[in-house]
Amino acid sequence: MGRKLQLNSLKSKIVGHYMLVISITLLLVGVVFSLFMHSYYYVGIERTLTSYSDVTSSVIKSLGISDEESLEQEATYLLNVVKNNDTTVQIIDLNQSVITSSSGFEVKENIDTIDVQQAIQGNRSSWQGRNEATNERIFAVSTPIVSHDKTIGVLRYITSIEATKKILRNIYTASIVVGVCIMAIVFLISFTLANSITRPIRTMTEASKQMAQGRFNIKLNEDYEAEIGTLAKTLNYMADEIVKSDNVKNEFISSVSHELRTPLTSIKGWSETMLLGDLADKEETKLAFNIISSETNRLIGLVEELLDFSQFQAGKIKLSLTNVSLSDIVDEVIFQYRLKSEKKNIHLQCLIQATPFILADQNRIKQVLINLIDNAMKYSPPHTKITVVIKEDRRNAILQVIDEGIGISSEHIKKVKQSFYQVNANKEGTGLGLAIVQQIVQLHNGTLRIHSHPSKGTAVTISFAKSIQKKRESPFS
Repeated sequence: MGRKLQLNSLKSKIVGHYMLVISITLLLVGVVFSLFMHSYYYVGIERTLTSYSDVTSSVIKSLGISDEESLEQEATYLLNVVKNNDTTVQIIDLNQSVITSSSGFEVKENIDTIDVQQAIQGNRSSWQGRNEATNERIFAVSTPIVSHDKTIGVLRYITSIEATKKILRNIYTASIVVGVCIMAIVFLISFTLANSITRPIRTMTEASKQMAQGRFNIKLNEDYEAEIGTLAKTLNYMADEIVKSDNVKNEFISSVSHELRTPLTSIKGWSETMLLGDLADKEETKLAFNIISSETNRLIGLVEELLDFSQFQAGKIKLSLTNVSLSDIVDEVIFQYRLKSEKKNIHLQCLIQATPFILADQNRIKQVLINLIDNAMKYSPPHTKITVVIKEDRRNAILQVIDEGIGISSEHIKKVKQSFYQVNANKEGTGLGLAIVQQIVQLHNGTLRIHSHPSKGTAVTISFAKSIQKKRESPFS
């Protein structure tokens, strides 16, 4: 029967619960059935004997028997009239002595059973017991013989119930056998059902142990039904996500190592050049300091980006919300990037179609715009335009950054907002810029959409809910 049934195991509990429910059900059905059968047979016997008594009472009335003496005189004749082959008939006087009996044992035999006593008092009654002469179980119904509202004797019908008891014993035995068969069938069904549940769970448990040891290439069968199949799919999904997470971690380590190595190498190289070179050469010394400062700033930017990302992932970022002008933020950032764009021969322009206000953290919104313009410049060739657009609709303030750069293919556009993902691995950066932008926009309950065509450029659209507007006063306008 497969694996051994162990106590306290899921299989044993399933089987045990099934067996308990069926046992209680069979017990209740058995009790009700036995009571019904017992009542059916014994009530049937009592009714039959009672009907015989009613017929005999009418015969007694027709014979004109009016007192105890005439009853004793007519007893033999009366017995011959009312007796039948299925029962024994007794006529008993008020002293509980048998006057006559169809069985032949009527020699002044005293009957002191409760049915006879009740009949002498004028009440029909029944009794079940054992016949001392034959040692068999009998059932008796005693009916008072009444004349002029006075009891003058007792008419007693007796029948053996040995055959009935045998029938009932056979029925009960058959019922027990059927019950045992049902229990056996239920046990097999519950055991099979328990196996169908616990076998895949054991498989998943073993697979989970192997996954815990780092073997994520294991694939579970997902064809199981209901919750078991869902669990298998979940475990497979978990393994895939862990593999993806490991890949992202490895890519992150590789990317960060590469990004840190370049500025560190540059700083180390120029530091050594300065130590070994002629410090009196002011031009070279100034160049070295400029490069060291630039690379240091680059390192600080990388570290800040990583710190931001870790805080976003941990949910530790708290926004300082104020009512801010989106156009003021755009003016400030464009002013900061004007010189950089001119050096790259990229035309950076702003197109303000509206001056909406939003409830936002000004520094974080500025960080969003800086990231988007940085990305646009990184992937835009010289003599192209980057346009920052501010507009609004009925409910939202809309910020767009549109470039004429290399664009993003449909293969990559779905992934660019993922952490550490880079369209071009040879480009500078950690691949966290758009992931951080996405996090900041979501914290402001905004939406971020990216539309791009290879070789034609990219448009990033961000929407924020508008707040109360104030008069715009920008020092950069």
